[in-house]
Amino acid sequence: MLTLNNFDKQISGSVLNRGKQYYKDGAVMEIEEINDGFWNAEVEGSEFYDVKVQLNESDAIIDSSCTCPYDGDICKHVIAVLCAIREERPITTNIPAAKAAKKLSFEDLLNKISIKEYKEFVKTYALQSKDFKIALELAFSDKDDTIDLGKKYSDALKRVIRKHSDNGFVGYRDSFALVKDLDNFLVNVEDMIHKMHFRDAFAISIAILNEMRYVLTYCDDSAGNIGDTISETVSLIKRIATDAPINLREEVYNYLLKELGDKSYYEYGDFGYELFDIFETLAIDLSRSNEFFSFIDKQVSNLTGKYDDYRKEFFISRKIELLKLSGNNTEVENLVQQNLEIVEVRQGEINKFIQEKDYVKAKVLIKEGIEISDKKGHPGTTLQWEKELLRIAFLENDVELIRHYTKYFAFDRWFSKEYYDQWKATFNQEEWIVTIEAYIDETLKKILGNNERGRGKLWFTANPPVLSAIAPVYIEEGYWDRLLDLVKKETDLDVILQYHSHLSKRYPDELLALYLPAFELAGDHANARNQYKDVVNKMKRVIKDMPQFKADIVAVAQKLKSKYPRRPAMVDELNRIAGGGQKKYR
Repeated sequence: MLTLNNFDKQISGSVLNRGKQYYKDGAVMEIEEINDGFWNAEVEGSEFYDVKVQLNESDAIIDSSCTCPYDGDICKHVIAVLCAIREERPITTNIPAAKAAKKLSFEDLLNKISIKEYKEFVKTYALQSKDFKIALELAFSDKDDTIDLGKKYSDALKRVIRKHSDNGFVGYRDSFALVKDLDNFLVNVEDMIHKMHFRDAFAISIAILNEMRYVLTYCDDSAGNIGDTISETVSLIKRIATDAPINLREEVYNYLLKELGDKSYYEYGDFGYELFDIFETLAIDLSRSNEFFSFIDKQVSNLTGKYDDYRKEFFISRKIELLKLSGNNTEVENLVQQNLEIVEVRQGEINKFIQEKDYVKAKVLIKEGIEISDKKGHPGTTLQWEKELLRIAFLENDVELIRHYTKYFAFDRWFSKEYYDQWKATFNQEEWIVTIEAYIDETLKKILGNNERGRGKLWFTANPPVLSAIAPVYIEEGYWDRLLDLVKKETDLDVILQYHSHLSKRYPDELLALYLPAFELAGDHANARNQYKDVVNKMKRVIKDMPQFKADIVAVAQKLKSKYPRRPAMVDELNRIAGGGQKKYR
């Protein structure tokens, strides 16, 4: 068992050394024993990671965890914290229990402090630290009705943002620390909602939303931290808008009515549209639909820019949906006819005609939609309309059209088993055999013909891409011998492995003859630890499924070790299956 005394004797050298170096470099931050044997710490690496360690009375390591993505048994950040704990609390194994001095836990310390001492400390520390004073005022704001919570929180947020920014810009790594601090603000909102202090919760939510919306325009949020915080804030506003008394819901509505005209809500994520959903729901519940429609009309009239089409179409579509709910059929029809170029609007009309079983009108709208999308160069929308034609073909039992589109969709871009099965279901057994053999011949001739026409050109290849095109058919039809013939022409390990589950039980000897040179070739081309590890993992997978050939695959690993003795990382990984000792921790 790992203990505080022996962990550095049981853990692999690379992880141990990196962990010790982290500790020596001062990367362990804010280490604390929060209760007997329970330690929390923050370790600074490529990001800030939270580490937890649990020890028993004998200093055995019962449990440990780290928020880093490492998937081994124990990471360098935990090692660094173990080093810090050992320094913080020297091991007492050889010291009589009666003489061993033990540091009070934080909880024990709090229990020993008197109320008077608490108050004196708070007064003194509040004078020394403005951050502490603000945090205290915010935590107990419900005790003072005169506090302007919105301003207090806005000021506090600005201070936190300044702490994690460089001249107003929040970098990638800083975004993690910033969001960690912001979690405290979100927790306060949650607590106020739970206590039904909705007005205060809304004031804080607005402060967070406003400040973080500004930060989002001046940050590297490639990790999505800032965006996630804003989305969480929007979710809290939604809860307030749902559960608060009607007078406060009116305030939320008025706030959104004023704010959602600002384009910045829509340009840095989806939270503007999420807030619009809240706005629309409130407009219905509060019987303010006419004002809501006026807002939409104003937005649409202002959206005349080159990149405003999506938002403009969004607003029009939502207006149509709300008008339908209100039963204003005349205005709905006029608005629909004016905006049939909008995909959602056209789709709504198509759905209406299909429901009415007026397939002729539905197909007219679909074909017009295809012409529009082709003209705009939107193949995804064209595909959507073609699938609508298939939907109607099924309703009308138009077998020829069903066959046309299911065949097309079965092989369009990537293979679709769903459409393949639908295509196959339109034939009886005899018809299908003729049909699928014709498809195979047609496809092979097309691929081989195109390749032959490129002979002498850069794109000519001695091994044209027949396998990827035909293999799905061979698998669906159980043509295993034909599939094997195609796989035999491959030398790439990853390609062969794609068909491992289909062929390993049926043709183990033939497959092994492909794997052995492929493993060696993959080892020859690998040049980094992660690539060596990948090759070894694939060897282990094949050994698991074909254990009778373990010795043959281990022999390839031994050969690679002999070929590249000066690649210690490769040798280290290959030792996992080729001897040389396995390491418990990686």
